[in-house]
Amino acid sequence: MGDQSYGSSSSFSTSSYKNVLCKCGEQPKIWTSTTKKNPGRHFIRSPNSLDSSKDCKFFVWVDEDLGLHRYKSKVNELNRENMDLFKENMILSKKNMELEKENICLQKKLMKLEVIEKKEIDMFMVKVLFGIVLVSIFIYFIIP
Repeated sequence: MGDQSYGSSSSFSTSSYKNVLCKCGEQPKIWTSTTKKNPGRHFIRSPNSLDSSKDCKFFVWVDEDLGLHRYKSKVNELNRENMDLFKENMILSKKNMELEKENICLQKKLMKLEVIEKKEIDMFMVKVLFGIVLVSIFIYFIIP
């Protein structure tokens, strides 16, 4: 069956369709849609509506369009998920900014420590050189 709708598109209960006669004189039969647009929906139509040579277009949905309800429900669910993800993203963005600030502070501390360490190494080298000079002077003047 295609995505075609014939005649009325109103809905009514399955028990009331047995009292309906098509204008072609045939009693409609209940069918189940296998289309992508209306999967699993029930409808009634006259057997003559399948014959293109007969002018019968009787078609009525038996059940409510649950697809629309499912889509609305899915849209609401996706909107809730989207809002939850948006909130989570905001929290993570804030945390990321805090971590970036902390990282900058730690980099500044590291640079200061590296400067201090370089000064300490320089001072150590001065002391070593001073010691070498003292030993050289001692050796030069004490040992003839």
